[in-house]
Amino acid sequence: MNTPTKKSLFISKNRDELAEFSNFCKNNSIDLCAQSLISFKEIETKEKINTEFVFFGSKNAFDFYLKNKDFPTNIKICCVGDATKKHIENLGFKVDFCGENAGNVEEVSKQLNLFLNGSSITFIQSTESKKTIQKHIDSAIIHELVIYETKFESHQFSQNFDFLVFTSPSNVNSFLLTNKISEKSILIAWGKSTAKVLLERGNEANFVLKNSTIEELMELLQKL
Repeated sequence: MNTPTKKSLFISKNRDELAEFSNFCKNNSIDLCAQSLISFKEIETKEKINTEFVFFGSKNAFDFYLKNKDFPTNIKICCVGDATKKHIENLGFKVDFCGENAGNVEEVSKQLNLFLNGSSITFIQSTESKKTIQKHIDSAIIHELVIYETKFESHQFSQNFDFLVFTSPSNVNSFLLTNKISEKSILIAWGKSTAKVLLERGNEANFVLKNSTIEELMELLQKL
């Protein structure tokens, strides 16, 4: 019986977020390199939410808001997808809107627009937000609140990876500050926004995750 050839995989998430995925890689002869290439810094603001709804595009956005602000009791929470929804609900909050197919943020924008039906909404975001969710929503009902800065923490890798999994546009840009993408690497993008940035930087994703979850990534890797 032949021993499976070990593959290498980089993912732009820290290992402490990936207990299940680490075990999956170990059991499937995948040498895992897990490291986020961005960091975050709080931006202090005294602004309060005065809209009917609030939107969080990531777990980080929710955590930074919750860190130093009292959450309005009468506001309704919207979020980008299941992973963010689970995180918010695990902290004891109710989510009123959750996007389907979080990897396609333009589609989530259309879903959110229908859900809002003209109601006002605040987007909690970072300095590096692409604002794709706002695209199909009337600007007259949008308020934006920037509460954290995304900083690049690039690292130069000494190897080429068989699989490169990028979880955000910012991680793509940070990686490319000091690294090149090998033509032999299989590129997996955490949704269409990440795939778009890869393409803009001259690299087409081989696969684009539809729901942007670790479970979906594991299902894909099992097929490859």
